[in-house]
Amino acid sequence: MKRKTIARSRAFSLIELLVVLAVISVLVAILLPIISSSKRMAKRVVDISRLRQISMAMLLYANDDNDSLPLGFMVEDDQTWKTYNLYPIPPDWEPAGNKEYYRRAQTVWANAITPYLRSTDVLSSRAGRDRYIERATYERGRDDYIRTNFQFNGLLSSYQHSSITAPSELPMISQNRGEMNLVGYFTTSPRLVCSNVGPCRFSPARPGCGFENGSISHMLFSPFYSQWVHGKGQLVAFADGSAKWRSMDAPPNLPSDYTTMYWTRLNKRGISVAEWREEHGCHTLLFHPDFDFADFGNPIEEPSAKYSGRN
Repeated sequence: MKRKTIARSRAFSLIELLVVLAVISVLVAILLPIISSSKRMAKRVVDISRLRQISMAMLLYANDDNDSLPLGFMVEDDQTWKTYNLYPIPPDWEPAGNKEYYRRAQTVWANAITPYLRSTDVLSSRAGRDRYIERATYERGRDDYIRTNFQFNGLLSSYQHSSITAPSELPMISQNRGEMNLVGYFTTSPRLVCSNVGPCRFSPARPGCGFENGSISHMLFSPFYSQWVHGKGQLVAFADGSAKWRSMDAPPNLPSDYTTMYWTRLNKRGISVAEWREEHGCHTLLFHPDFDFADFGNPIEEPSAKYSGRN
């Protein structure tokens, strides 16, 4: 009888078990958001460190190249510009290429700054989602693909760094392709439209824009990747080397604040396929290097889909 009484006193009653489970549930409900928030913040901290390394590499490159920032685009065999495509990284992983193609791909920004980076891992985002290109020959290529998320402002392609009007305001590297981590490739966004032989450099906006190389620019977009990378925002590094988080939050499907946001009318998932452009409609607002960030004029909203280069 004594043994039975002792055994019974050591057991938990049903009520006690329910109380314990309730306490655990409350603790989990309290701690899960904190843990989740901590993970998000840790990813942001890592990404901003990576972004600063990239921007420093860009500045070091310019310092070694007579103040000229790297190319944002690749020259084709016929000496015209390939400004709308993907560029391989590393440049020689694609089995279909040749030595000349690899050499030209090496001159484009992400490949060009790799000697200044401690690791090419910094080109990707910890908060990104991998995007494999359907037509790529991954299975036949080398298995050393580099993932890229951050975008070079293509209006700064081979631009003189000291000629930038407002370096502390002008985005140099950003996450304007959202949460996309390209596998084995990188892009430049916004991109200049350069269809002729000759230099592909930024040309200031004017009525009618003209048809010479660099007179028009626009964003690349994807309708499947949100612009919300870190919370409802993303990271940007400016031409002076500083970096910060920038909000990309706006009421769903209503015009965004063009003084801080380059995308317009984001949907409930943070996706947009339209951009703010300066009043002549030539260049993506906030990215043209002669902008003083004081007189915004009358920006216009245009869909990026109007232009070629969706990928």
